[in-house]
Amino acid sequence: MFHTPLPTTNWRTRLMTIQHLDPHVRRRGRSLSIILLTMIALSLLLIPLVLIEGSQRSGVLVVGMSLLVYSLALFLARRGQVTLGGWIAALYVTIGVTGSTFGETSLTLATTYIALVFLAFSILIVSQVMPPTRVWWALLINLAALAAAVALHRNAPLTDPGVAIVVILSVLLIVGVTCIAYLGTRVTEQALHAAEVNGQRATEALAHAEMQARTLEVQAAALAESEQRQRALVATLETPTVAVGDGVLLAPIIGTIDSARAQQITTRLLGAIAGQRVNLLIIDIAGVPLVDTAVAKALIATIQAVRLLGCEVVLTGITARVATTLTQLGIALDGIQTLRSPQDVLMTLPGAPPLGKSRVN
Repeated sequence: MFHTPLPTTNWRTRLMTIQHLDPHVRRRGRSLSIILLTMIALSLLLIPLVLIEGSQRSGVLVVGMSLLVYSLALFLARRGQVTLGGWIAALYVTIGVTGSTFGETSLTLATTYIALVFLAFSILIVSQVMPPTRVWWALLINLAALAAAVALHRNAPLTDPGVAIVVILSVLLIVGVTCIAYLGTRVTEQALHAAEVNGQRATEALAHAEMQARTLEVQAAALAESEQRQRALVATLETPTVAVGDGVLLAPIIGTIDSARAQQITTRLLGAIAGQRVNLLIIDIAGVPLVDTAVAKALIATIQAVRLLGCEVVLTGITARVATTLTQLGIALDGIQTLRSPQDVLMTLPGAPPLGKSRVN
């Protein structure tokens, strides 16, 4: 006996699973998870460098704190609290960079430049995991942290012209990165919103099409049922039988005749003859527009069936066109009595007024 294996997910899929119902939050949570995993990997790679330097204790402490903060933010993101996790990671980068850099006894161009580049990295974190307007909040927080660090620095770093120029240029860089991040996030949000609107419209159109299809199915079923009832009614009324004398029955046939209708006509006539004790049946085909081989054979079969019940049959209503067609087809109505009209048949009955010579085959 074979068992269908249950679907399994690997550790990468489980790690990127965000427990939230909103698809936008899940998308931002996956972006934040990728960023935090990258920062955790970079922090782990820094451990050998920290151990090589002289200040091992402070370096290991900073790396350990970074791993703890990033892991906490990753945990919150996976639990669906993406905004809180993103702010924790961004603020930690901002506070850590400004605090560690401007807390030094002296500043160099390299340390200042590296610090402010990492401030731009915190803005990118916010732009990837939060709505577009939160990017401006991150810019204000970074500028405030930078201003506080410069103001509280004990060695007045801006007295160095080189450091001052790097700070100004780096601030402009942060502002530029913020504008680009805002525009990129805004365009992404608009594209996603347009995709959602189009998807919703497509879903509504599909639902409307399905509803129309169901309506058409119901209408088609009702139409088919109505047509079936009409066919049954027509089948009942299309070959009326009229008693025109004692034991004499008139059956006018109107319309085209096919095999199914010929069978219905035969069944109806046989039932009427058996129920009313008919001795003479007049079949009038004046209302039949076309008589071909199939129609002629159907009429002959009907007449033969009626005769088996001991009832005589007279065929009337043969027009000149029908007579010409039967002659061209080579169809002979041998043994079948024919007259021009039902009135001619009635005139030949006993007790009827004398009729001029009528040919009866």
